[in-house]
Amino acid sequence: MKITRDKGIIENASAPTSADVYRVGTIWVDTTNDLSYTLTDVTAGVSTWLKTAGIGSGSIDLEGDYLLDDQTTTNMMSKGAVYRFDGTDDTIVVPDDASITDILSSGGSASAWVYPVSDGENDAGYIMDKGTWIINVTTEVSGYVPIKFTQVFSGDNGIWTTGAVLPLNTWSHVRVVYDASAVGNDPIIYLNAIPQTITEASTPTGTFTTDSGTDFTAGNNAGGTIRTWDGSIAEVELTNFAPTAAEVKDLISGNIPFKWQYGSQTELVTEANDRTFGGAVVNWAAWSGGAIVTDTGEGKITFDTGGAYSGAQIASVGTLGKMFRITMDMRSDAGEGDIAGILVGFDVNKGAVNENFVSLTSTEAGISVSAEVFGGIDTFALQVGINEGTGQIIFIDNVSVVELGAVALYDQTSISETTWYDKANGNDGAVTGAEVLNDADSIASTFAWHVGGFDFNWSTLDGSLVGNSGTGAIPITLNDNIFAPVNVPRLLNGKQIVIDQITVYYFTDASGDDFDFSLTRTDQDGTTTTDAALIDIGSGETGNQSATILSSAITLSDFAYYVKINVTNTNATTDVIIYDIKFEGHLA
Repeated sequence: MKITRDKGIIENASAPTSADVYRVGTIWVDTTNDLSYTLTDVTAGVSTWLKTAGIGSGSIDLEGDYLLDDQTTTNMMSKGAVYRFDGTDDTIVVPDDASITDILSSGGSASAWVYPVSDGENDAGYIMDKGTWIINVTTEVSGYVPIKFTQVFSGDNGIWTTGAVLPLNTWSHVRVVYDASAVGNDPIIYLNAIPQTITEASTPTGTFTTDSGTDFTAGNNAGGTIRTWDGSIAEVELTNFAPTAAEVKDLISGNIPFKWQYGSQTELVTEANDRTFGGAVVNWAAWSGGAIVTDTGEGKITFDTGGAYSGAQIASVGTLGKMFRITMDMRSDAGEGDIAGILVGFDVNKGAVNENFVSLTSTEAGISVSAEVFGGIDTFALQVGINEGTGQIIFIDNVSVVELGAVALYDQTSISETTWYDKANGNDGAVTGAEVLNDADSIASTFAWHVGGFDFNWSTLDGSLVGNSGTGAIPITLNDNIFAPVNVPRLLNGKQIVIDQITVYYFTDASGDDFDFSLTRTDQDGTTTTDAALIDIGSGETGNQSATILSSAITLSDFAYYVKINVTNTNATTDVIIYDIKFEGHLA
């Protein structure tokens, strides 16, 4: 749970008494105990008061967000559809796919909201199973069950357990974070975003065993039905990165930063010769005076810096704002001196978040480089370079770039009686027996969704969107384009969403003021399509008005949608104000 200053206004924000109750958006904080309170919004400098005991200790991040170290999770899963497993033979099976293969091999995680009624079939109910890694519970102790994690290795398997910490008949969040690349690594088992004390029941030896070829199973054991979960499961997520403790707190609340949304295991260095240098390179090229050639199965990079960075690059890899894992083997040339400050990353030398610094000594045979970095700033170029030692040489091999994030995401809008929909990569699961509770039939078949001023890249402090205001509010430049994401889900509880109408509520104060509206979608290869447009809205009008956009309904596709508005004013002292954009639709 994350209480954030911009999610709502804190009512009764004075020093609390023992009877005070505080409301933060839709979160109620009960302060019925004699507790100590002090919290300052470090961004705005506004003193606010929140409960910091009874729930747990807390901290403030640099955005003024208050992070609770202990989570109160009761009823956080009380709305939306979930799957109920019968403890006998129910199961959900997701076919094996590259998007979910070996997600723990270089650091990853798996999580779910769970509501255990008992310890499950054979006292070992499985939450999820990928064949070579398993998350399950074991024998109940006084209304609580231990959490167990198993990773199969070529020698002895790794097995770790918590104490009896997971309560029965209560919603709790479980996440396991693990890096299977080394036998000395231990998992972190989180319960409601709190790391638990674990016992290593079996120490792994050898190397981790791939789960390639094994289906992913929720609520039972892979390939069978002898470890059926007894209770409910929802919000299953698999990631190919290992979230930090702070990120686990964000992810438990569904507050997934864009950089971690929807990852992929797809290799982004697409040409084999660019990865393993079995022949002439295809997309690698000289960068800023450097050079690269294939040399006996390796990429040979020569630097010629003259005081600036040089080396080699692939000119188009990555996506702005996303996170990627770059890996490669690297060695120095025989007889070279020490090489310090080698940069590996996207658009290097433009910010430390995009770079990884590597050093090679003159006697070093080779190292494996791994870096988690943001996508490119300008050119999305994967670059390897240094700024010293003209003529120095390094060799690289086994180059890889993959996008990090949620490689499988089955949230509460993904559930139907027969299909479990994956919002990340479309790797849907088949449901056998598991009952849908709180399903879409209990939800109204129509809905309304709103985009307001705060959703745009320019907005006023009152939440309206103002173009060329002469009143001191934040202005939009004449004829400027402004954008806002449309976060209407494509599916709601497994049913398709159809937009029936879009209504724009606005104000103009001069007869020549108007604006153009368009609804555009961008698919995964960058193709953009305008699905709806209306021009010259507000032309010849003054005062508060509204306009409808659609002449026919739009069925949402599995793409990103955004609104674009182009503002036209007669002069810089008149206003075009967008108050609200309302999307109305139904479930098909």
